[in-house]
Amino acid sequence: MKHLQIPLQDIVLATNEFTEQNLIDDSGKIYRGKSKKHGHIVIHRLGLPIDLREFELEIALLSERKHENIFSLLGYCSEGGEKILVYKDESKGTLDEYLDSEDLSWDQRLRICQDVGRGLSYLNDDVDRIIHRDFKSSNIFLDVDRKPKVLSFRPKLYRYASFITKPFAPPYLTKGDLTQKSAVYSFGVVLWEVLCGKRLITSDKDDP
Repeated sequence: MKHLQIPLQDIVLATNEFTEQNLIDDSGKIYRGKSKKHGHIVIHRLGLPIDLREFELEIALLSERKHENIFSLLGYCSEGGEKILVYKDESKGTLDEYLDSEDLSWDQRLRICQDVGRGLSYLNDDVDRIIHRDFKSSNIFLDVDRKPKVLSFRPKLYRYASFITKPFAPPYLTKGDLTQKSAVYSFGVVLWEVLCGKRLITSDKDDP
């Protein structure tokens, strides 16, 4: 997998040393960046202690996943204590940024829901059972044609999560681990957000 290796220095430069301005999702440590070699990219810094062999297995699994509604892996980095996944970014923003947009028609909203469901179904039905760890609108990116791509999914070798979208899915609350049902539950939350035009959870204390 040497052809997929991306030096840490390149990633640091692309994100301006992981500046907060490039941070998309603090809970998942996901950043935008611009690389001279790879162009616009999305960087996912993995926060869990990960065994090198397991990480390499994860790279092998993710590099084989190709679907029009999920992000394709561009490369990875395993240097200086960092475990980083790198994806090609061709998006124009995340879904949560468009939820209350009047430019997003009902037809577009319904197509987004259908396409997101197809991407999630591809992951859940795959023989390797890739389980999405943090399925939410901020991990769904829209391209210029409003076509969604799902980011931040992990293979089944990681059953336990250090974070998960709130509200917590019942399988996570009762058993303490993540299953396909957890992701489907979170998909329902995303459907609610898209159809209602607002985030279910907000940091604004004045917003009920």
